[in-house]
Amino acid sequence: MNKKMIGLAFSILMIVGAFLPWAKVEFLGVSKSMNGFMGEMGGNPGALIVLLGALSALFIFLDKKWSNIVAIIFGLLGTLWGLKQMNDVKDIGMVTVGIGIYLIIVSGIGVVIGAVMNMRKTA
Repeated sequence: MNKKMIGLAFSILMIVGAFLPWAKVEFLGVSKSMNGFMGEMGGNPGALIVLLGALSALFIFLDKKWSNIVAIIFGLLGTLWGLKQMNDVKDIGMVTVGIGIYLIIVSGIGVVIGAVMNMRKTA
């Protein structure tokens, strides 16, 4: 398997995570899920994740040492943003963290791993 494909696959998974449920609220037998595009007060934090995932894929695809370093930074930003969102969701009562946030965190780490592997190949 081409080392570049690992980073690209995790970049795509990061984008997918923006559209999956980030939080689930259950109350009196009724449940509602929210993804990254249903932010409070009109915010759309999912757009940032889509941007980070797309830029990570672009910079991994460029296949240069400097572009892999940029992809590592974007992967770390995605992971940190996912951890922040997970912490924010956990602070709200009766709300559970959805699969989308977990996927963003894992895929951010995967982007870092893929970019490091790709960088070792191009060094």
